[in-house]
Amino acid sequence: GKGHPLIFDTRHGSSANRGVWEKLGAKIPQELKSFSRSPITSIGRAPEGGTTSDSQAAEVGGLAFHLHERNWLFLAAGRKRWFFHVCQSGRPPATALKRVSEATLRANEIIQADACQEGTELLTVDQKPGELMILPDGLWHCTYNLPPDVEKSDLILGVGGMGACHSEAHFCASTGRLDALEELGVAKEAAPLLARSACEQGQPDVLRWL
Repeated sequence: GKGHPLIFDTRHGSSANRGVWEKLGAKIPQELKSFSRSPITSIGRAPEGGTTSDSQAAEVGGLAFHLHERNWLFLAAGRKRWFFHVCQSGRPPATALKRVSEATLRANEIIQADACQEGTELLTVDQKPGELMILPDGLWHCTYNLPPDVEKSDLILGVGGMGACHSEAHFCASTGRLDALEELGVAKEAAPLLARSACEQGQPDVLRWL
């Protein structure tokens, strides 16, 4: 069948996350550990013929304009279109948290930019398989899954990370690497931060140890 249009999983303890990462042989690069408190597994399908209406946009894979902590996404399969909203005054996008078609999004962003004249920009980039996107904290963004450019599977698959990790111990607490934590040791003042991350990621063994 068609399946669900989008799976977006950010739990280290998730069987879906573990299964996808193991199948791909994927690992978090050392250089991106500071962006990887939570993992990301993103699975979706491309719409047939593109997204032509607001109602169709709500049914196909992708996410409305939103923002959160720093993150990165490696695209293993399929194509994904990203939109970024940049405004010097901090004004949110006209379609923030609303899933609309690309045409509606572009039209509303142009209207807002013309009206407020605050240095608002709408940036767009198409991500292809094998490419990595890295986003800073607090950047408004949304995504649309794209049809394949050649006759291949319509599966869109990406893995990545989200959220700041401030130290190796912080990363180990988030990922449940208790053996590494024991070797590193934890300063008393760092324990509350590590405990919050262990709670967020469902790491009871780390909590008991702390």
